[in-house]
Formats: sequence, structure tokens, C-alpha cells
Amino acid sequence: GAATAPGPGLFGRLLRCKDAGAWTTLPTTSRRWDCPVVMTRWRNVRSGPDVATRSAAYALPLLICLTVLSIPASTWIKSLTMDDALYYPIVARSIASGHGSSFDGITQTNGYHPLWCWLQVPIAAVTGPFGSMTYLWFVKAFIAVVVALNLVVWERLIRRVTGSAWMSATFVLLLGAYWWSVHYLYSGMETPLVVLLIGVSL
Repeated sequence: GAATAPGPGLFGRLLRCKDAGAWTTLPTTSRRWDCPVVMTRWRNVRSGPDVATRSAAYALPLLICLTVLSIPASTWIKSLTMDDALYYPIVARSIASGHGSSFDGITQTNGYHPLWCWLQVPIAAVTGPFGSMTYLWFVKAFIAVVVALNLVVWERLIRRVTGSAWMSATFVLLLGAYWWSVHYLYSGMETPLVVLLIGVSL
């Protein structure tokens, strides 16, 4: 059948503005529906909180990030890390010392996230003479940096997709401060890297 003309509502007016192909005044009884006015109001609806409010959403996640960064490596291991995360230091040190990808120094293995392991190899090479706790502290610091990058990337992504700063601020709080997210992001596993790569790819 014949296409139905858009109704007189906001979205109908937006469609007519689009079809007109130019900033023209629509034939209405009120000038409040002029295309520029409609588009300005639409942008205002989508603008959400201002920059200061959006920035405030980072406060708690970054405080948690700094707290994790400040605690000793031994405390981090006991309170946040998963058992599987402690396989990475052994393999990374084996690679850094020239023995290849091995857990026991004899048998070759690939049972890990390769990129996450290889990113730890330079840390293992540099901190080798200083002991395990120094190595783990630098891994913990690296994780904190990756988590901070996650907050920035995902906040911008959600704001760009939804057009809502409230949505992006809420997502930042859930990603960086919800207990489940904190547990997995700072577990020593490859989780923060994978989440970051997903955000960057989108």
C-alpha cells in the first residue's frame, strides 16, 4: 500500500527534516517544529549529564584501581588472584630465560592465553634478579593500567552507541566498581585484556 506520512510527533518531524534534505521550516502551525529547533532539542535530550558528572563516574573505579595498585603483591595474591593466574609467571619466566614455553622446564606447553603471557615476558626479563614479589607487583601495576584503559574505552563506546552519558557513566561504575567485575578484572587472568580488546574492536 501507499506509505503513510510520518505523524506530527517528534520522530515524525525528524523524518520529514531528513526527507527535506535541507534545513527548512516545516508547514506546521507552530514554529517550534522548525528543523533546526527539533534537532537542537533532540541533541539536548541525548546529551545526558555534563562532563563533570561523567567524570564523577570514574571516581570509585579509579579509587579501587589505585587501591589495588598500592597494596603489596602478597596481599593481592591472597585476596584477589585466581590459582590459574599463577601459571603465567612460571611460563613467562621460562620464556624470558630462554627455556621456551614450558611450565616444568622440560615439556613444552601452550595451555594459556598467548598474548597475556607474552606481555608478561618483558616484565619477567626485567625483574628476574629482584625476586617473585617484584615481578608480581609489576604485573599488578600492568593490570591496573589495563583496567583504567578499559574504563576509558568502554565509557566512550557506550556513550557513542547510545548517545547517553548516563548510560556510559552507569556502565563505567558497573565495569569498574561492581564486586564481580573487580574480582575478575584484578584476578591476574587475561580478563582485562580480553575485555579491552573487545571494546577497541567495536
